[in-house]
Amino acid sequence: MSLHKTQTTFKTMILTEDISTPENTFQVGGASLEKRLNTYQNNFRQSLSEVLSGTFQTVTTLVGEDFMSQMSQTYALKNPPKKACLHDYGEDFPEFIETFPPAQSLAYLADMARIDWAANRAYHALDISALSPQDMAGLDLSTPNLMLTLHPSVSLIHSKFSIHDIRQYVRDEDRQNNENFNIEGKETYLLITRQDYQVSIQEINESEYSFLQNPHPLMEAVEDTLKDFSDFNFQALLQKTLSCETFIFPATNTSTDT
Repeated sequence: MSLHKTQTTFKTMILTEDISTPENTFQVGGASLEKRLNTYQNNFRQSLSEVLSGTFQTVTTLVGEDFMSQMSQTYALKNPPKKACLHDYGEDFPEFIETFPPAQSLAYLADMARIDWAANRAYHALDISALSPQDMAGLDLSTPNLMLTLHPSVSLIHSKFSIHDIRQYVRDEDRQNNENFNIEGKETYLLITRQDYQVSIQEINESEYSFLQNPHPLMEAVEDTLKDFSDFNFQALLQKTLSCETFIFPATNTSTDT
């Protein structure tokens, strides 16, 4: 059997517990193939479970270590790593949570996982120089097709739940004394960035969220946002975003598409 076929067979055995492959495919000595497979499979699931628990710390705090272990090990068997770098592992874990039956009673849990993933993404993002307030002051904002591009560390999250309040509640050691907490109190819009190599998570309003998602040139994006939100304050948004390294140096869109 070729090395590639042997590796593929072993992978299938680990992920499916199928040991129908003839025993002589693998050298057998001492413990049975089934027992050794169980050892490998347990190590595989446990190691990936620990990776996910480290990445999704808020989720782990919310559901407890036992529940998180069960959920992450189930995920690991269905979604083995595709890259050697485990910092990139778990990108679709929030979507998995939405389909995991035992988690259905916590409707906001997937969005909490999205915050954790955005924080992980921000921390490990490429180190690219951000646009500073001084840089912005030197730009001619009337330049045709001037584009403000989000920094690779930036994520935007929208949720129908009070996920920012939930996160602060979870991180509050004195949370048992908070009697006025309301999970469904409001829709939430979040901006996640990396400022001075520290992850920053801040709440923004709907108009700011809409502007930051707009793919059009700067002034066109401002006009689009004002059409939908008459109270949109572009200068206030700049003050908020430039201080937390939200943008990279702008580019001019040279596309001739009409």
